[in-house]
Amino acid sequence: MLSIIHSYILGNGATDLTDQVRAFVAPFVLITVSLISITFLVRRQMTQFLTFLIIAVAVFSIFYAPGILANLGRNLGESNQDLTWQ
Repeated sequence: MLSIIHSYILGNGATDLTDQVRAFVAPFVLITVSLISITFLVRRQMTQFLTFLIIAVAVFSIFYAPGILANLGRNLGESNQDLTWQ
């Protein structure tokens, strides 16, 4: 944790800080999701398991792939501007 703060103070930028925080938090998030998924599977609650899995994938895609979503949004916006009504 101290190295994250130290690198931010030295001026490596906010993108380095966010990458380091993601790299630090990602294993804990995966372990938590795995444990919750296993408890749903052991109790044979398949609908809750599938719901949880869909929500987890949605949250992961928002927080761990923001560049992909930003590029997708930018490309959709540019393609919308290219349309001309005749």
